[in-house]
Amino acid sequence: MLWSLVEDRSPERPALWPSDALDVAKAIAKGQGVVEVDRLIGLDTEDGLEPPGSYAARIHSLQIHYPVMPFKPNDVEAYSRGLQKNALTVSGFQHTNRIAEAMNNDLMAHLVGPQSPMTAPVGGPTLHEAMRAYIEWLKIEYFDAESRHVTAWGMGQIKQMQRLIKHHSDVPLSALDFNMLESLIGYWRRRPIREGSDKQIASSTAGNHIKQLKVFSSWLHRSPEYEWRKPRDFDSISSKIMTNSEDFVQSSEQVETFSLDELVLINKYATPFERILVLLALNCGFGTAETATLTVNELHLFEALDKRTQVALNFESSNNDSFIKRIRRKNKVYGEFILFPQTVIGLQWALEQRRQQPGFCSKARLLLNGKHEPLDKPTKGGHRNQQIPNAFTRLLKRITADGNTIRELSFGKLRKTAGNLIRQVSDGEISEIFLCHANPVRAGNLLDVYTNRPFGKVFRAIQEVERLLQPVFEAAGPEPFQAGPQAYTPLSTVERIYDMHETGAKPRAIAEELGVSVSTVYRQLRKR
Repeated sequence: MLWSLVEDRSPERPALWPSDALDVAKAIAKGQGVVEVDRLIGLDTEDGLEPPGSYAARIHSLQIHYPVMPFKPNDVEAYSRGLQKNALTVSGFQHTNRIAEAMNNDLMAHLVGPQSPMTAPVGGPTLHEAMRAYIEWLKIEYFDAESRHVTAWGMGQIKQMQRLIKHHSDVPLSALDFNMLESLIGYWRRRPIREGSDKQIASSTAGNHIKQLKVFSSWLHRSPEYEWRKPRDFDSISSKIMTNSEDFVQSSEQVETFSLDELVLINKYATPFERILVLLALNCGFGTAETATLTVNELHLFEALDKRTQVALNFESSNNDSFIKRIRRKNKVYGEFILFPQTVIGLQWALEQRRQQPGFCSKARLLLNGKHEPLDKPTKGGHRNQQIPNAFTRLLKRITADGNTIRELSFGKLRKTAGNLIRQVSDGEISEIFLCHANPVRAGNLLDVYTNRPFGKVFRAIQEVERLLQPVFEAAGPEPFQAGPQAYTPLSTVERIYDMHETGAKPRAIAEELGVSVSTVYRQLRKR
């Protein structure tokens, strides 16, 4: 981290440590938690040591240029006198204008005790204080009234801010200028080593933390609680993340998606709840967050588009059509999806289930867990809810346990599979709109939305994907949302029971052959 800061300060890659940075490096090498700064000797002063004003300014300069370590003066008395002198006589300050301005603004106007590292100065707000205040704002901004918890997205932002606090030293906000912000962002651009590993953090992780730093800076700029303002050239700070050889290897690999044969197995073995998760992912490109936050009023079953919309989209519609219309919570992007017939059956099943649960209304979440709680409610420890991904994982394990071969990809790969299918039958632009990746458009005037986004093409692409997925729908059987026997007996065993019964085998003989109880055979035959 320190060497990266040295490189940032040099127009060309330096060959040696600068003298000031070398002292810091030696302290780090010795495992010291603070760098003690001595007064320089051999100067033309009464005591033969560095003047107090110069000494105090040099310590502040070190702290600003090398925020990875805290600094403290060895000569506390001289440091205190230097602070007072510099605050009163800025014109005589013999260092850079930036340091002089910082000192004049009482950058670190406090006396550092012999055992106290100079990391959290008294008398003014600090970076960590502002970051913690921003975390409290996030808790309010992303509080979900229905679940009575911070959303999963909000918890993700909070964890990133907590990681920023952990990785960056506390400094006065008055020291948070262009150079320091560039240094903080540069730390993530260079992708530090992952904790407990010898590998760099992922590019996406680095990008998320850079974005969080910039969002935090914008919040801090607007906050009436702080006088800090973004530097004039803030937007010119580079966010380009450095790559390595592994990144090029990964970028050359295709995104993992499910094959048609795998989708057939998934829909064949799914329970009704699992099936609605799968269908929403394939039909609408929903991931965990989109599925968990889907509300009743976002369903428009057997409801034709109005005539003006049909003209705007160049898409004919009737009351046989059903849609989901909603704004993606993550990025506020509006999306519409025409629904597969099997998705409609599943949503009707889900609505019937939801009516029997507490709190049913137009704005209610459509899908709840067995305890009638939202599927994105954070855990007691504040971690992301994994009920949907875990349900999908159990489905895949059930498939393999019955003797089938299927890759154990994550639930999120269904969304990628859907986006890839849309791209195959249409193009990249329509796939982006389908996945709600495009720039946000206000949904207040839907006609404006339709003229900006070709949802008609999206609907036609979804219908084309529907034709490709016919074997998947057929695998669910004629009644896809009736409790399937595979919830109790392996599907392969159930199918053999039916086959043997059709050839005239008696239930007892079937039971002996398949190693199940006679009552199990009778139960499966009654369900047929």
